[in-house]
Amino acid sequence: MTLAELAQNMAEADKYAANITYSVNLKEQHDALVDAAKEIDARLVRASQLGINNQYFFKLESETGVKMIDFRQGQIAAVRGPRGSYSPVPFSVSVQGDMPQIVHYLNLIESGAHYCRVLTASLTPVGPTRPGSLSMSLNLELLGLP
Repeated sequence: MTLAELAQNMAEADKYAANITYSVNLKEQHDALVDAAKEIDARLVRASQLGINNQYFFKLESETGVKMIDFRQGQIAAVRGPRGSYSPVPFSVSVQGDMPQIVHYLNLIESGAHYCRVLTASLTPVGPTRPGSLSMSLNLELLGLP
């Protein structure tokens, strides 16, 4: 056996030893990744499921006491990555309520069942006909699949 062959065999043995060392918890790590993928999948919206997406926002309306003035699901952008890639699903929402209701609604949107990114938000008083009432308009994206 030459010195070069010995060095090559030692390098291969080191690689095998490292593989053995790092694979000790491989089953547990795989299970953790599978569980994380399931959790992510459960929090995604499907752009094609308009009714279910609408129900999510109507549920938030009933939980917070705000009044939904306008709600629209936008068109999903063309998917650039591999098929099945995550895509932002755009929504425009306008609600009215008092300050605690509005803040509670926004909190539920941001920390709710779906991954959310608020793009723009505007808050305006409704006017003298309803003192203390505010109107909030949101443009947001929920992480989803086409």
